[in-house]
Amino acid sequence: MADSLYAAFSDTLKLQMTSPQALEGGFNQFATQVGVETELLEERWVNRKGRRQYWRTAKFSTFPEPFMLRFVIGTDGKIEGIGMNPKSQAPAIDPSA
Repeated sequence: MADSLYAAFSDTLKLQMTSPQALEGGFNQFATQVGVETELLEERWVNRKGRRQYWRTAKFSTFPEPFMLRFVIGTDGKIEGIGMNPKSQAPAIDPSA
């Protein structure tokens, strides 16, 4: 999985993540902190700061509240950024047009 996701990263994000193995290590660390996903609650597309983002919110086995993973998608379709936070700390999205 890490290879496929890493391949979808922008060049800038690839420099930050360094390799598919580093990405895999990050996911392992994430799993250590929140556990494994037990229930998908929501997937949605939002605009934040004028940029398209994919938000996935789920319950995890050792975290007390739903947690979200966010991907910032560039105009070329590449992943330009990743964010993670409890759902209660979701950042503000752009108002609807």
